[in-house]
Amino acid sequence: MSAKGYINLPGEGESYWAVGAKGTIKGPSVYELENPPGWEIPLHVHDDEDEVHYYLEGDVVVTCGDDEFKGQPGTLAFLPKGVPHALKFGESARGRWLWISPRNRDDLFREAGVPTSQPEPREEDLDMERIIGIFEKNGMRFLEEDH
Repeated sequence: MSAKGYINLPGEGESYWAVGAKGTIKGPSVYELENPPGWEIPLHVHDDEDEVHYYLEGDVVVTCGDDEFKGQPGTLAFLPKGVPHALKFGESARGRWLWISPRNRDDLFREAGVPTSQPEPREEDLDMERIIGIFEKNGMRFLEEDH
C-alpha cells in the first residue's frame, strides 16, 4: 500500500498552546508557530540534529554561535547541530514561522502543550521544570545565558 498525500490549509492541523506560543503540527516534521511580539526562545542546543526555521511574519533576531542575524518574512535560518542558538522576536508585531526538524516533534507539542480547544494557560500557571524536562527529553538542551 502506498502513502496518501494530503494538505493542511491555513488554520488546519493539530494545535497546542506551548510556553506562550501556539504550535501547530502541519505535517511530517513541520510545525507552524505563532507567537506574540517580544517572544523569545532562550539559548539552547540540539546535539543530534540540524534544524531549519522559515519566518513568515514578524521580525526576529537569531543568535547562532557567535553570530547574530536579523530576519524578516521570507528569511530562512539554518541552525546546525551542536551550535547554541536563541530567538527574539520584534516588539512591534507577532511572529509566525515554520520549524522544520529532521526529528518528529509531535510528542513535544502534545506533552508540553495544551490543546488550543482549551484556554491558553497563564504564564504563572506553567510548570516550567516539567516543560523543560520534556524539551530536554526531545533533544533540546538549554544553556546559561553567559555561554
